[in-house]
Amino acid sequence: MKELDSLLNDVDQAQLLGYAGDEKQSMLLGQLAELAKKHPAKAAAAVKKIASMQAAGGNNLSPRDQAILRIDGLPKPIREALFDKRLQLVDDVIYVAKAAGGLSSVEMFKSDDDKVHGASNIAKAQLDKDLHFIITSVRLTSGIDPSVKDANYGIIAKEIANGDFEFKINGGRYVFPKDSATSRFDTTGKQNVLVGEFILSTPKWIEPDTDIIWDLKFSNPLAALTNIRAELIGVRVIKA
Repeated sequence: MKELDSLLNDVDQAQLLGYAGDEKQSMLLGQLAELAKKHPAKAAAAVKKIASMQAAGGNNLSPRDQAILRIDGLPKPIREALFDKRLQLVDDVIYVAKAAGGLSSVEMFKSDDDKVHGASNIAKAQLDKDLHFIITSVRLTSGIDPSVKDANYGIIAKEIANGDFEFKINGGRYVFPKDSATSRFDTTGKQNVLVGEFILSTPKWIEPDTDIIWDLKFSNPLAALTNIRAELIGVRVIKA
């Protein structure tokens, strides 16, 4: 009964139960059936507890909850490794900052970009090999400074807000409709989100080794020394 006892005290495993390997699921079902024969009331309580753990989050879903709801988007070996705790889900932010003073448009992710501490933690507009990441929200901010690393990023400039953008992942699939209004990232007066944040109603897994495209077009050239910071907020899979 050790495996069943462990499951009943681990919300992570309970929420990922459907993605355990066939052998592991059969073993847990066998232990539950054995418990039902000896102690029906305890077995019923165990089933009720597992169901309540799987429902954790309710309507206020965390990024991790969103990732688990969409766990079918991951390869089967990754799902099984998450259940077995060889891998884990952790909050993460992918970011890039670009100097855009005087420009009328900018490509936030480019194939010749490198990782630079304080300016970008992604290279070549792609996730690192075998990295799995789900976007639950995106954030766009701007600030004036000679250095992208030192700018005080905040509400986007009006020339940015009055423009539009394209955002594509996984071989050119749109995250937002083509030529979406960038004004959605103007969070002036909003209290329930981070500055510049837009929460996705349908979070998306980014496939490894595919280009991330986020191109911005402005209503007018930006003021000198304007810098723009783009963030992909979500959850990544890492080793436990």
